[in-house]
Amino acid sequence: MICDWSGVSLEYAFALERPVLFVDVPKKINNPDYKDIPYEPIEIKMRYEIGEVVSPQNIHDIPTKIELLLNNNEKIKKQIQNVRSKTVFNVGKARKIGAKEIMKILENITTHQGSKAN
Repeated sequence: MICDWSGVSLEYAFALERPVLFVDVPKKINNPDYKDIPYEPIEIKMRYEIGEVVSPQNIHDIPTKIELLLNNNEKIKKQIQNVRSKTVFNVGKARKIGAKEIMKILENITTHQGSKAN
């Protein structure tokens, strides 16, 4: 995948375990105060962990970067798996765990409402 700053790059890399080539265009900033937040946005941090970044001035390097990514596919795949395991929770079992958590919330609401009625 070739991408800019879109979060879909994370979905692509994590779901398919394939690298992303990022073109380093200017960021689309929705929150002008983002620099006041002491954490680096995941879309910035992950770029170098799930692929390669190329500046628009070096757009002619794209074929070389693609070849590099393809030639290191297994290494990059393991790197993406490692990053995903630290970033995404309950991979492969989110449906089951999510349903249990929803049931806990519903039971808590029902119990709490029942105690108000008494």
